[in-house]
Amino acid sequence: RKFVQKGGLLLLIPAVYAWYEMIRTEKMKLNPGQLQFIGNSIPQGFSFHDKAIIHRNNENFRVFEPRCTHLGCIINQEIDGEMVCACHGSRFNLNGRPLNGPAVRQLKELEYNYDPVRDILIINL
Repeated sequence: RKFVQKGGLLLLIPAVYAWYEMIRTEKMKLNPGQLQFIGNSIPQGFSFHDKAIIHRNNENFRVFEPRCTHLGCIINQEIDGEMVCACHGSRFNLNGRPLNGPAVRQLKELEYNYDPVRDILIINL
């Protein structure tokens, strides 16, 4: 009888572990117009994505729309710590402000939520 009780406990351990993993990795429900990133997949500094530019400094983020405010080209490169539009050479600082033209308007900053416990960044487009 004791053997069966102990064996039952041993069988319970994998079930509890599976339940824990399911809860831990459960994805947050996204609304249309949102992007989700796992925090540890975002490198320090700039990362360029189809619908967002993310700048990470430890647990602090800045998120921008990737379209240049000059003619709407996609900004997808960094040079000397600045976001650079490959079409006409506009450069933007860490705050999205243009440093040299032809762009004169600031990049649109996107709202986001970061959950450090789950290490998930959700961006509202």
